[in-house]
Amino acid sequence: LTLDPHAVYSLTTTRGQQKGGFDAVPEEHAFPFPYADDFDGYGEGKAWGYLPRYFADISGAFELAPCPGRAGQCLHQAAAVVPISWAPEWAPYTIIGDDHWHDYAVSADVQLNAGQSAAVMGRINNVGWGYGFIPKGYLLTVSADGDVKLSVWRGKPEKKKLVGDAEQQALIRAANDDSEGGEKVLATAHIDAAPGQWRRLTLQFEGTHLTGQIDGKTVVTADDPLYATGMAGLLAETSGRVVSTPYFDAFSVTAPSAPAPASSPALPGQTPIYGTR
Repeated sequence: LTLDPHAVYSLTTTRGQQKGGFDAVPEEHAFPFPYADDFDGYGEGKAWGYLPRYFADISGAFELAPCPGRAGQCLHQAAAVVPISWAPEWAPYTIIGDDHWHDYAVSADVQLNAGQSAAVMGRINNVGWGYGFIPKGYLLTVSADGDVKLSVWRGKPEKKKLVGDAEQQALIRAANDDSEGGEKVLATAHIDAAPGQWRRLTLQFEGTHLTGQIDGKTVVTADDPLYATGMAGLLAETSGRVVSTPYFDAFSVTAPSAPAPASSPALPGQTPIYGTR
């Protein structure tokens, strides 16, 4: 091989190459159940990038932060305005768990400012694809003023509407989804509440029966057969360009009517992302 000066050459093989591989891949395991996180075991949140274990933010910014009005750390939805996005925005939410979960109760303490709303989510089996991220699953929503709603979200309201670029439109055509989309309200109620109060929300699934509890008291129930399995989650509602910034604490997923366990410990080898500097 003769090389000319002042030139850059690329040498490659013509056969046998591959993009790499992975040896000793761990076996797949189900997500731990029951599961709980009080967000107090992380120490300085900065060392973890302010991110708790296992939560996956689909939109928004759910970060470890000091709790208002109580000791310890919470999970705070910190993005107060709708970002400028290339795709339609919906509402900030984060998910956790196993998509095979079926009968369970998801609970969290929630604190809201005036005019805001938040939800616990369950049986989340789809988080959208491509152009948009409206989920499929159930929500128990409460406002700072005490309005309570149990609803099912069925993905995009207009599933066949051709939006996005040519690639996204091709995906929409291929999906050919004739099912009904958008939100269906299953039950509503009202409780005495005021901004700044802590409330415990519990959304429980037993077969097709759904129960919504506030502070341990059942306030809404419904029967709905649409979704039988899915993950859990937390949501902050959006109104126009304003985004709710709730605090969540004492998160748990348990068997129906079971008490919340102690906060689940880190697994061996789980260490802060950024060290302790």
